[in-house]
Amino acid sequence: MSLTPPDDLRHPDAPRCLFASPQTPTTARRATPQSYPSPPRVFDRITRFLHSPSVAERDLAVQVSQSQYHSKEITRALKLCELQRRRYSYNPATCTLRLYSMVRPVHQSIAEFVSDMLVRIVRADWLDRAEEPKVNIGQRRTKLPTANYRRLGDTHKPPAWEKDPDACFNCKEKPGFPTRTRVVFELGFSESYVDLVNDAHQWLLKSPHVQLVVLIKITEDRATCLRRKKARKQQINEFVWQFGNEQARERLKQSDPAFAARGVAEKRAAEQSLRTGQKRNHPQDDDVSDMSLYEAVEAEVTIEDWVGPLDVFMEFWRLHNGKPEVDGSRMQILPATESDANPAIRITDLIASPIGPDDRQWPFDIAAYRTTLEGSQRELATWRALDYCRPRKDKREAGDDDLFKTEFNSDAEEDETDGETTPLSGDDLPGTPVSGDDLPGGDAILEGTRRSKRLKRDVALDE
Repeated sequence: MSLTPPDDLRHPDAPRCLFASPQTPTTARRATPQSYPSPPRVFDRITRFLHSPSVAERDLAVQVSQSQYHSKEITRALKLCELQRRRYSYNPATCTLRLYSMVRPVHQSIAEFVSDMLVRIVRADWLDRAEEPKVNIGQRRTKLPTANYRRLGDTHKPPAWEKDPDACFNCKEKPGFPTRTRVVFELGFSESYVDLVNDAHQWLLKSPHVQLVVLIKITEDRATCLRRKKARKQQINEFVWQFGNEQARERLKQSDPAFAARGVAEKRAAEQSLRTGQKRNHPQDDDVSDMSLYEAVEAEVTIEDWVGPLDVFMEFWRLHNGKPEVDGSRMQILPATESDANPAIRITDLIASPIGPDDRQWPFDIAAYRTTLEGSQRELATWRALDYCRPRKDKREAGDDDLFKTEFNSDAEEDETDGETTPLSGDDLPGTPVSGDDLPGGDAILEGTRRSKRLKRDVALDE
């Protein structure tokens, strides 16, 4: 899998930047001027990223100088992010602008499962009545100070000053004090295993309240999926013809004379219906999509045509003598094994000072999570099928703002959606894998979805 910048944005002579060598201090060097892509090129790259399929499992990391960040092109690009309600952040310490991908079905699986787990815990009266109000779930952004922290030597991922877990258990120990994150769940679909382990180290070493980090690594066999697509080309084309919009059908008609003939026949039938005064049915190839169409695609989609086989394993990480280590052994989730392991979450993981017995343990039901994950596979297949069957038109409309000057082809972005991060710099180094939930800036970071009226560039920058 390639993590290099696009060919048109590489600068072979640019100095190396951003990526610290193994066991170096955590502060990355600021990029030098010749390594920055020009603002128009960054604008073009950002707009193509925003128009990539909605299911894209990628984030975009762009090196942008402080002066470029205030430029008209970057401001317009960030306004597009806000129109799509996309999160972005700018870290002036490393001159990195980071755009986050859309919410991803596979990542949602662990949040859904943790929510169900808390419901089961409460219903089983596992918690003392006085403990129940203290425990909650949800994503909580946590500050992770980098003082005296050194990242793993095998990762290119910069340490985060703030992180959002994919899911977590939180505890409110004292009234009037902030809720603390106690158990963290990190799922890696676009991340490498090394970067996931780096996440575990950061949580356990930089946050004194986190007691347990559950790592879930998912690897998709895309090669098998591509081979299946070739073998089932005719069936997939029929699916696209059934649910595709005008652009997708036109693509089929140009590649297959049989579909071109069907298109002519359907057009004649529609014209005949109009001449005879018959009411014209709402055609599937219209660009207007409704919920009934989405549900029909979800019901008819063949998961294996759009999602490759998944290999999924899980590890529990805790501190042992001040060092992060795997607690127990690695546990396989997919493919399913003959018998599942029985990892457990301790009451002391959730609450520092439990009221009831402190030896309580709640099992992590691997079989139940497997079922949740399989549902996410169908959702992922549906999203990918919809992106393929109903691509956006090449010519985008931006309303009165006239923000778009370039036409984009959704097919050209296919390499952008393979589940990896897309770093963009003037550097020819492999890029830094970036989790969509990592915010690597400090207090000066600009983050979130900001409204257009509040597009201010008033960040205090430490030179």
